[in-house]
Amino acid sequence: MLRSGKLPRLSQRKHQQRGIPLYVHDEDLRLLHNSAEARDEIAVEILLRALKSFRDNALVGGGWSPRHAGRHGPCTLTTYFIGQCVWEFRRVYLRWRRARLRLAEQEVAVRGSDALLQLLQTPSRLPGPEARSAGGALSELIGKRSPESQAVVLLAHEGYDDSQIAERLKTTAGAVRQHRYRLRRDIKRAQQAGRVWLPRQLRSEPEEAV
Repeated sequence: MLRSGKLPRLSQRKHQQRGIPLYVHDEDLRLLHNSAEARDEIAVEILLRALKSFRDNALVGGGWSPRHAGRHGPCTLTTYFIGQCVWEFRRVYLRWRRARLRLAEQEVAVRGSDALLQLLQTPSRLPGPEARSAGGALSELIGKRSPESQAVVLLAHEGYDDSQIAERLKTTAGAVRQHRYRLRRDIKRAQQAGRVWLPRQLRSEPEEAV
């Protein structure tokens, strides 16, 4: 249910029906689909929490009744337990997502506030003013991206390959490649729209900046 995305979708719908905010990011759905390690990390905690709430609510508290029948028929113990997993998903997911974001934020923070600007300046190929203009515009664009996307750029610049970056950020190599691809795409679109200025020396090689 985690791999197919069914459990996150059910949990999102159930919580929204109760007026409880829950948004499961597409990027996280892809990670749960592609990474058995990520699924295991979430599944273990969901099951532990669901077993406790299942015992307290269904068995001790009498929340489950064999005579109860909803629109899809009688509610079995299995159905009730899955329902507990659906409710527990939100808390586990939000904690898991925050932990991964903190990892990315730490990777960015340890490299200093000027790391992105230094990354995108190319003094060996451009004169000082042009380097500062190009680097500043691109740094601002990257600075608006998610911490994970920023961390991918900085780690790649330091020579880490996709697998090593994925291990540090607790994601997948495929997700890292997606971050790199989307950044290159957005830089190209921003350049075409005139929001980011690139000197002629850099326009033919947009991927080198990433």
